[in-house]
Amino acid sequence: MLPTLKRAMHIDDEDLLAKIYDQHKQVETADGRVDAALIADTIRDARQTENIAKEIPASQVFDFSYLPQGR
Repeated sequence: MLPTLKRAMHIDDEDLLAKIYDQHKQVETADGRVDAALIADTIRDARQTENIAKEIPASQVFDFSYLPQGR
């Protein structure tokens, strides 16, 4: 997986790539869904970083339409 990340992210630092992979592995699920709390935290953090006051719906940031319905 690390060589794939290296190509996709254009990062040569193997230690950083391993840390990125480990972090993502903690939140990824087998079906590709992301926990609603993590989604909310990600949007909140980005809004704070960019000084955006406007609420941003998760559907504007994340697209899970390709996943099977029913959850």
